[in-house]
Amino acid sequence: MQADAKWKYWINLTGHEFPLKTNWEIVSALRAMNGTNVVEAIYKKRNVRRFPKAHSLRFNFTWYKGPVHVIVRREFVNYMLNNPRAKQLYNTLAHQAANKIPDETYFATLNHNPDTFPIPGAFLGAHETNLSESIVRFKIWSDFGWSCGSKRWRNDICMLGWADLPKLRSSPQLFANKFLPSVEPDAYGMLELWLAEKVQYEITRGRHHPSFNLSYYSNHEMSWNHL
Repeated sequence: MQADAKWKYWINLTGHEFPLKTNWEIVSALRAMNGTNVVEAIYKKRNVRRFPKAHSLRFNFTWYKGPVHVIVRREFVNYMLNNPRAKQLYNTLAHQAANKIPDETYFATLNHNPDTFPIPGAFLGAHETNLSESIVRFKIWSDFGWSCGSKRWRNDICMLGWADLPKLRSSPQLFANKFLPSVEPDAYGMLELWLAEKVQYEITRGRHHPSFNLSYYSNHEMSWNHL
């Protein structure tokens, strides 16, 4: 937060990922999202056994589960680091971290309780994201009913390969997960070439590549239904 750079968003990613959009496309998508925090959450299918006892927290809120892959505003990060309630929530999760998967609880709970945590960009709508329609990253879970191009799975997640390339090229998601160097590495190389071609198109034509659909982001509920 003290850095000189005037950054506006923090993008939290993990390993084994690749960007499906150019830098210009990512910036344009976030502008179209109109200041929301892109933090998905589920309520009905959450595993309540993974949530710590909240009796030590003297304020009302609802636990949510969501992916660790988030894109949040600078104001969200400032709130997360400095707000007393946000720090109490973090400390409760950290204290009971074993088997609780706190990183999949903290961001979603903060962003989907706007009455308790009035963070700029917090979501105001129904808290039941279809994870197959995630904005941040493309990922194939075994329960999606989708084919896995490489036919290789790890922890119920598809290791992306050659046969997945058509889906990846047309996907509105900003990043793709999960790639492994030992699983069809040439597919990763083809994605690198495709991304470079899109950048070259932007440089020579001065506009987005035809594969980029800006309306997907501007029409998304998160783009208008937030604090």
